[in-house]
Amino acid sequence: MVANALIDMYAKCGAVEKAQKLFDELSIPNVISWNGLIAGYVQQGHCEEALSCFKQMQAKSFSPNLVTFASVLKALGSIGALDRGQELHAAIVREYAVETDIVAANALLDMYIKCGALDIAKYTFDQLLIRDLVSWNTLVTGYVQHEHGEAALSSYERMQAEGLSPDIVTIACALKACSCLGASCKGKRIHSVIEAHVSKEEESVISIGLLILYASCGLIIEAHKFFDKLQIRDVAGWSALMEGYAQLGNHEMVLSLFEKMLTEGIAPDMVTFTIVLNACSHAGLLDKGQMYFEFISKMYGIIPTLDHHNCLVDLLSRAGHLKKASLIIEEMPMPVDLPTWHTLLGACHKWIDLDFGRWAFQNATQFYGMDAGTYVSIHNIYSAAIKQQDLESMGHNAKSNV
Repeated sequence: MVANALIDMYAKCGAVEKAQKLFDELSIPNVISWNGLIAGYVQQGHCEEALSCFKQMQAKSFSPNLVTFASVLKALGSIGALDRGQELHAAIVREYAVETDIVAANALLDMYIKCGALDIAKYTFDQLLIRDLVSWNTLVTGYVQHEHGEAALSSYERMQAEGLSPDIVTIACALKACSCLGASCKGKRIHSVIEAHVSKEEESVISIGLLILYASCGLIIEAHKFFDKLQIRDVAGWSALMEGYAQLGNHEMVLSLFEKMLTEGIAPDMVTFTIVLNACSHAGLLDKGQMYFEFISKMYGIIPTLDHHNCLVDLLSRAGHLKKASLIIEEMPMPVDLPTWHTLLGACHKWIDLDFGRWAFQNATQFYGMDAGTYVSIHNIYSAAIKQQDLESMGHNAKSNV
């Protein structure tokens, strides 16, 4: 009993190696010992080790219980092992009435959602005879994470119709779903219902959700009000507000907020830099945009992503620096995606540069094949070049006739 308690304590405190050492010293471990060790590995993100322990447990003729299965399902969900998860589901229902055991049922839901099997998760959910707040939150959160906003809101409304009150997690997810859908009216209704029922501690979580909602729906005045109410303005809040202004084309305000954020000592993240670089590109601020791109790695130790490189290519291309943009593409440390080539092709059309247009077209078709957008772009570049040539020829002939 004492050894099992120590294994559980070490595992929960993150000292999983000590838990394993103590487990190995047991003369006769039992199911509780195995459960503590497996749960510890899962908690620390060592899912393969957890699954290996589960396999050893079965090989040594120990019968797992629902506590074991809950940990193993979490491990399978974390690594996206859907097939193995379904096999385990089948094994569980042969021995247990999962639809009446809420812990096992919620573990199954979580596993299917993490694996992206939303239809199976929904079917499993509908078969449950008992559903608690965790069940509903798991389903609603899963829909939001996989960008199924309508399904998330439908589940949110169904939950209340069945007499269960949402908590702060459900509300935050519902607001995020409204943001994804641009459903400001639904978001406002949710806001009006819950406004009088949230605590001071929960208010900041709700405020960030409402800020994101109103900013994404273009209701920037309301968004700014909620931003001003935030007790702690973290990078997520600043980025959400900047994105709201960016969507409205107010790029000067985006950059103003960015500078203010820096003066308040808030470090930008990858999302912030994507918003800021896009703002520089649309505002034609070439030098500032290049400076901010340098900031990403040199000042903040962030490895620039594909999005950041694409923003830089767009910035240079819009300004007519096609050679420099092409060099950035050639030096990118990750595979170039099709939108990058389309950005350069669009700029070649704007600046009527047939040479770089051909180069971009050849690369785009080599890596991405017969894409309609690529062929339309090169057609537009050739048409613009021919038109320019005709105009120059007409001008030359006119001068000759004088």
